[in-house]
Order: sequence, then C-alpha cells, then structure tokens
Amino acid sequence: FLILSILEKDQNWSHDINNYRALYKKSPFLATSLALFLFALIGIPPFATFVGKLGIFLGLINSNAWFFAILFIIGSVIAAGYYLRIVVYMFFKESSYEEDLKLPLSIFDRLGISVFLFVVFFFGIFPNVLFNLLLKDMFYG
Repeated sequence: FLILSILEKDQNWSHDINNYRALYKKSPFLATSLALFLFALIGIPPFATFVGKLGIFLGLINSNAWFFAILFIIGSVIAAGYYLRIVVYMFFKESSYEEDLKLPLSIFDRLGISVFLFVVFFFGIFPNVLFNLLLKDMFYG
C-alpha cells in the first residue's frame, strides 16, 4: 500500500492495469520494490509470507482437510497469476503513453520501502526470530 500511495501522488494515476506499463522505466526502484512485494504475496522463498503459507498448508494437510488444502492451492495459483501479470506489465510491456515522466521519490519514500523490504526478507530468511518472539509472548507473556 505504501508503493500505491506513492504512485497516487501523481494526479494522472489510476489503478488501471495499463498504468503499470513500463513502470520500470519511470521508476526502477518503485517497480522493483513492488515486484518483490508481489513475489512475497505469492509466498515464495525467501520472503516471510512463504513460512506463513507453508504453515497454513501443512496445517490443513495434517488435519486431513484435503478439500481446503486443494482450495488453498488453487487460490494461491490464481492469485499468483494476477500478481505476475502486474510484474509483466511493469517490466515487459511498452508504455501506453507517448511521454513517460520519471516519478520522483523522496528519501523518506525510499527509506520506508527499504525498511519494509528488509523486514519481509529478514523474517523469511530467519523465521525463528519471529517464532521465538511470538512463542515467548504466548507462553511466558
């Protein structure tokens, strides 16, 4: 949502899929960051959401909720298709506008996005840190 709010600063921006065309040329940092966040939403390693999605899936399998596990997989695949479509538009489609303006980013925009990217990567690579904090609060809190 942080990236989308930055994009909405542009008065001409709307959430039409065509506005994402060639976003990489307008702002490589924003496009790359949004792509990484979309990969995190898909739930692939090394993002923190991978651990969560894997936990949900294994929980469904262990409780013999096969129907819901299959629905979970189908929903994840459909969502991945939508997310990857946005990535394709940002990096591989030509802009539908004749003039492409660079999107200016403040240092605070870059810092905020970088912090969130770090958190998503950190807890994906070191999920035990988060688990230990949660378990400590749950059982000893």
